[in-house]
Amino acid sequence: KYWLEIASRTNAGTLELVTAYRGRTLGTLAYDLIRPIKNVTLEDLSVVNGTALLNEGIDISYGINVKTNFIEVNNSESDNILSFKSNNVLIQNSILRNSSDGYGIETNAVSNLVLDGVDTNNNAEGGISVFQGDDTRIIRCVSRFNGTNGIITNTSTYVDIIGCIFERNGGAGVSLNTSSQYNQVIGNIISDNATGVTIVGNYNKISNNIITDNSNGVNPSGISFNSLSGSNTVEDNIFVGNTSTIGTNGVGNVIRNNFGYVTENWGLGTVASGATVGTVAHGLVLAPTNVRFTLSSVNGSSTEIYLGSSNATNFFVNIDTNAGQDVVFNWEALKV
Repeated sequence: KYWLEIASRTNAGTLELVTAYRGRTLGTLAYDLIRPIKNVTLEDLSVVNGTALLNEGIDISYGINVKTNFIEVNNSESDNILSFKSNNVLIQNSILRNSSDGYGIETNAVSNLVLDGVDTNNNAEGGISVFQGDDTRIIRCVSRFNGTNGIITNTSTYVDIIGCIFERNGGAGVSLNTSSQYNQVIGNIISDNATGVTIVGNYNKISNNIITDNSNGVNPSGISFNSLSGSNTVEDNIFVGNTSTIGTNGVGNVIRNNFGYVTENWGLGTVASGATVGTVAHGLVLAPTNVRFTLSSVNGSSTEIYLGSSNATNFFVNIDTNAGQDVVFNWEALKV
């Protein structure tokens, strides 16, 4: 007769059973609350606004093996979906929009979470929040026009954010916040947010993303590191049109092989005949931390060739005496 019964607590603390038919649209008085729950699938369900209890559209708490597919939640007073202390939660092909004072989806202490094809747009607090998460995959999601971040992780590890779009959010497109470690942000489009990516944690990887036109925040940049963040890797990304490309660099972060933020360069340099110093414009974003060179010609009457100083624009190669001819060398400069 019906597809699912949802057990809900009313404000008086009594239990009610709410019948949710497949494809039915639920309203404010439906108490769209699910706790506790095990081995349940929600499918083809629309919640038009939040509940009269906790003001979430759907609450999946203390759940095990919960799946949702083709869910639409709009206009909740708080989070459109809240999940707390649950394991093995899959939310896919869903639209979570227009929360007036919360997130599209907020998870707290949820392990083995997958968000696949979830649209979180125009939520007051933010698109997606992962707090104390472990083993989380965010794939093929879209998060736009949210009040703060497109997605924020906090005290979370092993969160993979792959193939998503984060655009026009009031905060960062992606925020890896306090104690976020061993997370991966790979193959996303991160565009026109206040800041592209903010990183507070350590050991995170940001690679193969297109990061463009992030320019409206307090620290507007493609990527902004907290001053104490360290051992993060930023590689193989495309940076275009950001107010600044990389903000505060933190400690021990590896930044390499990115388009629009040159940290490696190479070429030929010359100490001209009659001179003892050759000047090379290295083309890096900052002064190089490592310069290597090898002679590609004989060094004439000079007996010693060595690296001099470097700055944000040039480095200098010295010889001990006028060689009587051009001294040509191959060089490679790195900022690591």
